[in-house]
Amino acid sequence: FMFYEQIQRKGLILKIIVDHEIPNDLIGDPNRLNQILVNLVGNAIKFTKKGEIKIECKMLSNNNEDVKVRFIIKDTGIGIENNKLLTIFDRFEQGNSDTTRQFGGTGLGLTIVKKLVEMQGGNIEVKSSMGNGSEFIFVITYKKNKIPLVTNKNIGFKPHELNSEVHLLLVEDNLMNQKLATEILTEFGFSVYTAVTGVEVINLLRKEFFDIVLMDIQMPVLDGYQTSRMIRQELKLDIPIIAMTAHAMPGEKEKCCSYGMNDYISKPFTENGLYNIILNHLSSKQTSVLNRNNTEESGAYIKNAENVSDLSYLHDISKGNKSFILEMIDIFLTQNPIELDELTKAITERNLPGISTIAHKMKTSVRLIGLSAMIQNNLEALENISTANADTEFMNEQFTIIRDICQIAQSELNEYRIKIDSQEIV
Repeated sequence: FMFYEQIQRKGLILKIIVDHEIPNDLIGDPNRLNQILVNLVGNAIKFTKKGEIKIECKMLSNNNEDVKVRFIIKDTGIGIENNKLLTIFDRFEQGNSDTTRQFGGTGLGLTIVKKLVEMQGGNIEVKSSMGNGSEFIFVITYKKNKIPLVTNKNIGFKPHELNSEVHLLLVEDNLMNQKLATEILTEFGFSVYTAVTGVEVINLLRKEFFDIVLMDIQMPVLDGYQTSRMIRQELKLDIPIIAMTAHAMPGEKEKCCSYGMNDYISKPFTENGLYNIILNHLSSKQTSVLNRNNTEESGAYIKNAENVSDLSYLHDISKGNKSFILEMIDIFLTQNPIELDELTKAITERNLPGISTIAHKMKTSVRLIGLSAMIQNNLEALENISTANADTEFMNEQFTIIRDICQIAQSELNEYRIKIDSQEIV
C-alpha cells in the first residue's frame, strides 16, 4: 500500500472494509478508480493529525446486468467549513488561508476526482464539519462480465521463446521504477518477482531459485551494496546480480563489483539496454534462442511544446500502451506531492542525509515524465548537499525551482489524463 509509510509516521489507523458480496468479475476502469482513491486517501492523510482513516466498499445492488458499488473514504481530520462544501470540487478551490498555509491545498485533486467519477456515470458527495473529519462518498455502477476470465498470463504474444523459463528477481522500492521495469521484463517473456527491501531479498533467496537479480542500490535498512555482499558471503550464491542505479558516475561499476555485483545499468534505462545486459549474464543455454523482434511499431507521441512534462520516453518504451502510461502518471501524481512535502520538512529541519536521499529518489521519477532537463541539476545539487554547502538560502532556492516545475507538471498530467478519459486524446 503506497501510503503505508505516511500512515505509520503519523501514527494513524487505517481500516479497509470490503463487502465480500461484490463479484470479482466486473467490467470497469481500474486506472480511474485508482486515481480517485489515491487522491481521496492522500487528502485524508494530509488533513488528519490523529485518529483513523477508513476506506469502505459496499455493494448497493446486484442484478443480471450490473452491480452498483458505494465507496466511502472517511477520516477524523480537521474537516471542511460549511460554506466551502458546495464548492470544494471546483477547480483550485481551497479551505481557508490558515489551512492552506499549514497543510497545503488540494490543488486539482478533488476536481479530478469529481470528473473521473462522473466519467464513469457515477456521482460524488462530501459530508463534513470543522473539527469532525470528512467523509467522501461516491457510487459507481459496473457491468458484469459474462465472458469467463482467462487467468493464464502466458497466453498471448511473446517476443521471445525461451529454452527455459527465466525467473528474475526485481528489487526496487520506488513504485514508478518497479512498474516500468516489470512492464518491460514481462514483455520480454521473463517471469518477474518483486521485492522492495534487502531483507525481503535475502529471505526470498533462502527458499526460492532465481536466474538473475536486478538490484536497486538506494534502499532503507539494507541497501543494494549490503544486500549483495550478504548474498555472496552469507548465502554463498553465485547468482548474477545487476545493479540499477541513478548514479551514472565514474567508478560506479567498479564499486558495485567490489560488493559482489556483476554489472550495473543506469536509470532510467532503455529497453534494449536492459534486455542486452540481462542476456549477457544468463547462461548460454538460456540465451541460445533469445532473438529480439522490434518490428512492432506504435503511433508517435508528440510533445506539446508549451508543456514542461514530456511523456515520449514512457510512450516509446511501452509501445504506446495507454493503460501503462496512465498508471505511471497516477503513481507520479501520488508520489510527487508526498516527496515535495518530505523535502520541505527535511530542508526546514536541516536534515542533510534526508535531503540527499529524497532528492536522489526523485531523480528517476522526474526523468520518466521528461523533467530532467529542467530540474536535474537542482536535484543533484541537493543530493550532493553537505555541511560545507548547506546554506539555507541555497537549499531553498534549489527547492523552489524543483517545486514550481513539479507542480506545473502535476497540473499538466492531470489535464492530460482528463483529455484521455474524455477521448480528446486517443
